[in-house]
Amino acid sequence: GGMRASLEEMLAAGEEKAASSSAGSAGVGLNAKKRLQLVADETANMRDVLDHPAFKSDPFGAIQAHLQSTVDAQHAKADERRRERVERNGGGLADKSG
Repeated sequence: GGMRASLEEMLAAGEEKAASSSAGSAGVGLNAKKRLQLVADETANMRDVLDHPAFKSDPFGAIQAHLQSTVDAQHAKADERRRERVERNGGGLADKSG
């Protein structure tokens, strides 16, 4: 469909930009290499997304499910850090009467 075609056009443009950048980047520092590797990695990730059956059948649903699981994972990680901090600090509020 239209969305897939647009994403594939975006990928192609990114690959062309990466190819032209790498051709002219001989002798450039490590940051340019890392940037090119990032473009290559993200292009591969995007191709994986485009080829995924869930994305093919319902792109918006797949994106929504991915975002929800990402947010849930971040909340779980934050909760775990909070629990560790409480345990490290004596298990909660101390009785300050006395």
